[in-house]
Amino acid sequence: MNQEKRLKLSYIKLKGFKSIAPEGQTIDFQDITVLLGANGSGKSNLVSFFSMLNYMMTEALQIYIGENGGAETLLYYGAKKTNREIAEMEFTNPEAKDIYKFSLSHAAGDTVIFTEETISYQQQGRESPYTFTLDPGRKESGLPERAKDRCQVFQFHDTSKAAKIRNKGYIDYNRFLRSDAGNLAAFLYAMQNSDATNKYYRRIIRYIQQIMPQFGDFELKPSRLNENYIMLN
Repeated sequence: MNQEKRLKLSYIKLKGFKSIAPEGQTIDFQDITVLLGANGSGKSNLVSFFSMLNYMMTEALQIYIGENGGAETLLYYGAKKTNREIAEMEFTNPEAKDIYKFSLSHAAGDTVIFTEETISYQQQGRESPYTFTLDPGRKESGLPERAKDRCQVFQFHDTSKAAKIRNKGYIDYNRFLRSDAGNLAAFLYAMQNSDATNKYYRRIIRYIQQIMPQFGDFELKPSRLNENYIMLN
């Protein structure tokens, strides 16, 4: 894809999600956005919103709700205080602007349903956008049926002995990088050994060397005891 035509996230508007009050907050994004703030200021909640989007794009929102303690935990001070959350995201490139908007309302069984879900597309030079409304009342997003891209969250802060990034992984799990980096060795090994992606692997090495000049390279070799597995060294 032409990098100039790639749609980029330009802002997110959130209302009623976790620590974000119903009055709402707008977060603007650039190519690289750094969030700074004290503990409890909401940085992790923004990351968890992206994680929720990832679940939504695989029609697994209800799994996300269950894994995070129920719908009450997603709403600002719970359902009695806030009965719905609203989100709006704008994606832009030099030729067009896309806006995805949805609202999730609390429902019986401590879950949420989509009470609004819309997609709008506006080309440069056109006065008004084309807006498409998805079916309300669903427990899962209607967007995956119409979109190919996903939102993926990566959090590699777990470096404990039990962290998956520190253990052996199946060498063929390399089609995409997992959110917990459990297949990082397999993913890098595939990049390193492909003519199409080796240049990107070398770029990663160069960036690491800018921070740590003594770094040479990763040792990426299948296990001697079982060549189907690989570990990051």
